[in-house]
This record gives sequence, C-alpha cells and structure tokens, in this order.
Amino acid sequence: MIFNKTNSVFFIFALALSLLFVNCKSNTPNQHSTPVNDILLSSISDLEVINGTQTKVFLSAIDDHLENVKLTCIDCPPFIILSKNKNGNAVLTIDAKEETDKNISIKIQVKNGEKTTVKNLNISFTKHEGKIYYCKPNESEALGKGTKDNPFSSLEKIMESSFVPEENALFLLLDGFHGAPTISKNNIIIAAATGNAPQLSAVHLKNSSNIVLSGLNIGSYHGDKFFPKNYMVMIDSSCTDITIQNCIIESHDKTATWQPEDWNAKAGSGIKCRAKNTVIQSNLIRNIFHGIKIENSNIQVQYNTIDRFSGDAIRNTGSDNSFSFNLLKNAVLDDYYDPKGNHDDLFQSWTFDLPVENIKLNNNIAISCLEPNLSLNSKVVQGLVCFDGFEKNW
Repeated sequence: MIFNKTNSVFFIFALALSLLFVNCKSNTPNQHSTPVNDILLSSISDLEVINGTQTKVFLSAIDDHLENVKLTCIDCPPFIILSKNKNGNAVLTIDAKEETDKNISIKIQVKNGEKTTVKNLNISFTKHEGKIYYCKPNESEALGKGTKDNPFSSLEKIMESSFVPEENALFLLLDGFHGAPTISKNNIIIAAATGNAPQLSAVHLKNSSNIVLSGLNIGSYHGDKFFPKNYMVMIDSSCTDITIQNCIIESHDKTATWQPEDWNAKAGSGIKCRAKNTVIQSNLIRNIFHGIKIENSNIQVQYNTIDRFSGDAIRNTGSDNSFSFNLLKNAVLDDYYDPKGNHDDLFQSWTFDLPVENIKLNNNIAISCLEPNLSLNSKVVQGLVCFDGFEKNW
C-alpha cells in the first residue's frame, strides 16, 4: 500500500491461518513455529515436462541458520541437476531430451544439522505432437525458417512479424537475448530449449488465448527496452487462458549491494494479470518492487516463490481467485514512515466498488524476513490486509 493512499479504511485484519511470520533481528534467534526436528521446504508441484525443453524448479528451505542448510536430489538421473545450493536455496534444472519417454519419481532432501525433511517430486514427460519452431537471436535482419538448422531470429522479431504459427505450435528458445516481445498469437507454447538459457527483458501478452510461457528468464537488466517500475510480465484483459510457469522473473540477479536509491530506481515489478482464466505457477519472482498483481477473476496463483520485494508481494483486486502453496519472503527497503514510502504487505487486497468475493488462501507461507542478515530489511511489514471496502466469502 502506498503511504499516501486514502485513509478511508473500513477494516484491516491479519490472518494466522497459513501465514508464518518471523521477526528479523540480528541478535535474536528466530522463533520456531514448527517442531524442533522439522525443517520446512517450499511446496513443489508435480511436473509435466515436454521433451526437448528445459524446466526449472525453485527450492527454498525455511529454518534457522540457513547457511548450514543443504539440499540433495535423491534418485536423480543425469539430466536433472541441483545447483545454486546456498543459504537454503537451490535450483533443480530438468533438461528433458527429445527421447525422454518415461515417468520418474525423485526425492528432494533438505538437511540442517540433525534435522531432515524429504519431499517427493513426480515428473511425467510428454512428446509434443504439434509443430516445433526454433528461435535464436542473430545480428542480421533475416528471420530464418524456424527449423533447428535455420532457426527464426529472436522471439521479439518473429512475434512482431506477420508470421502466423500453426495451431498448438511449440517455440523452443535457444541461448541469447530475445528482447521484449509483444505476443498476440493463439494456441502456442513458448519454452526454453533443453540445454539453453534464453533471456528476455519483458513480455507483453495482448489479444491472445491459450498461451504457455515456460522456463524463461525474464529480467529488466537483460536489455534496454524495459523501464524499471513497469511489470516485466503484462497480461492484458484482452487475453484468456494464459499460463506462466517455472520462469525466473527478476529486476536483477545481484542486489546484495543495492542501496535505497537503487531499489527506488532499478526495481521493476513481476507479473500483472488482467486476464481471466490464468495460471501463474512455480515461478521465482525476486528482487522486485511488487511481485504479482491480480486484477481479474478465475486466476490461480500457486507454488510461486517471491523473494526480496520493496513493495508488496501479492496484490489482489479480483474475485473468484485462489492463492495456494506460495512462499513469500524478505521485504526490503525500510521506508514505511517516509512521506513517499510504501507500506510493505505480504498479501494485500482492496476495493472502492463491489466487494472482493470468493477468495481462497491455503498452505501459503509468508515471512517478512527469513534471513537475519538481510540487507535493508523492512522493519514494519503488514501480513494479510484488506482496505477501503468489503470482502465476502474468503
């Protein structure tokens, strides 16, 4: 909530159900709300992976002394790698080869001293039955033919061209910077190709239906066409049936040395969804101003991690939406009492019109500060708050 927002507040409430709050003080140990021998691991959803694509799963432990936490992948085949295993965070990368044709079950173990927790992850692999196009940025003006040997140029170039893809087409993005595409197509999947790490600065979806974005790295620091403070993923109300999954969405990948002026000038926001029938799941949204903003109905926000936000983690003004199994953590930039500062919220809703109705929140974990040495942690953070109108059937 912006500090100078109207004071016509009907009520504010905090909900203990499915929320865990930890007070960050460098000299005070975090309090446990779970049994001593239990260590929490962020919720992970079973996966359906298309052969030929790369999928990332983002893992976070919730415990004291995160510097001692180690995650291990048990029964992992060679094409599944656990990396960036530090301070309770890790990334599981699944490079599904074209010939992968079986379902597997693996185990993720998180260990901190004598405390150990193990979670199962089931992965099914499917062969794409439609047309497959390849995209690889190049310096020439040629668009290419979309084949593996002669790929299209960047996703931005092919999306702004007059090219019309076949129904149920799969676009596989190869290494390189794919710009800030505006997508106005229907019935397509856009995914990272196996063994590749394509990068985009922003994505704008408009007049689109049945679009899936999967495994992409979207960040404003990748290019010069995106201005910070905007949302890196914009889904217009002209869209329907959109899925954003297993993507990294971040203003920058390194913010440990950022000062307040850096957060104010450089931190963009994550996803703004104005479209009905949208699924936002299993993404890592970090180093941002606002995380996810929802402005329509029948939207599922699930299994996401929002880490290091200087505004609000989740904002919802639509009805008939669900928020499940998300991890919200680490509010930064202590500007609560500044005249132009922000009241940081882990989950905020408001209305000046009809009530916000039929909202489901379950199995979320929301922690204002998980890391005691977090730089510029926000000292005053609101939990689950509703402003300026009525809520019904939550």
